Amino acid sequence: MAAALREAQLKAASDGAKQFVDNYYICLNGSSQPLRTFYASSNAKYTSCAQPVTSDITVNGAVLTGGPDEYESMIKAQRQTPSGIETKVRYEVEGWDVHILNPDFTLACPENLLTPTDPDAKPDRRTKDNIKASLLLQVTGMISYGGDKEAPRSMFNDVFVLVPNWDTYVKNPARHARKWLVMSQNFRAL
Repeated sequence: MAAALREAQLKAASDGAKQFVDNYYICLNGSSQPLRTFYASSNAKYTSCAQPVTSDITVNGAVLTGGPDEYESMIKAQRQTPSGIETKVRYEVEGWDVHILNPDFTLACPENLLTPTDPDAKPDRRTKDNIKASLLLQVTGMISYGGDKEAPRSMFNDVFVLVPNWDTYVKNPARHARKWLVMSQNFRAL
């Protein structure tokens, strides 16, 4: 059964990472959704726990002390030309890789989920769809600085530590609730 649990965890991690990548980069490319909703520091369970979480964001080696709001402002500023015209900046994902960091992540975990996952137990809803794990996700791709084919381009690398959104571990979670939240991000344009 331990192998079945491990396989269920790996599938859930892979499916969750794909969903996160798809949604995050749509938002980064100009969706009207606020970017901060992807971060653990916007979730009440993480900000009100015994060890409050602030999402760590580093961009090209510089720590953003303002967190997701500062990152969102930086992205908006990236789209502005000196004359104040908004240009199209597009992040195109070329590949990603995910690994389970901690298979029994419990920071800010609700009491009813604190029991360790039994490796010999049959996978259930909690271990199949909502694994209690933190994930390490690496994304690579290209940034296009303009709307045409001749626009300048550069490579980027984004590394995330994703943690479960405990708000999705209820019987009827909010319809568009994110299953994974960013605890740490290290972005580098190459």
